[in-house]
Amino acid sequence: MQKNYKIHLCEFCEFCEYIKKLSINKNSNDKILSNKIKEFITDKCKIDSLDNDELNKLADVSMRLPILDISYKVYTLDQNTSDRIYDKPIIENSDVQISIILTKYNDIKNNLVVYSRYPKMKNCRWFIIIGNIKTYEVLHLKK
Repeated sequence: MQKNYKIHLCEFCEFCEYIKKLSINKNSNDKILSNKIKEFITDKCKIDSLDNDELNKLADVSMRLPILDISYKVYTLDQNTSDRIYDKPIIENSDVQISIILTKYNDIKNNLVVYSRYPKMKNCRWFIIIGNIKTYEVLHLKK
């Protein structure tokens, strides 16, 4: 029988930040990471009704979550020189260049994704979708 547990968003965010800190430390091996994640789940999230097998599965899944930071910069392009200018207001119908940096903190052994409604394992891929939130218009889609 499947059990359902409630975890608040702030606890989940704290959990992701904790995994990020652990993942940055390259001296930690998988067993150390797994044990620290299990401690966090039982101590911080107050989920103490999990048996050891369930706790191991949860720690394993947590270690496979990609921990990411996304940052971006928008540059306007000078019409005369084609130079990139950062922090200049964007003028409607002008050309812009967007630089997106995706930083992955944890070293995931394989890049496979499991989805219960899809029968085969697939490689993880990222999409960048840029849109106008006022008009709900998709401006650009990049794989």
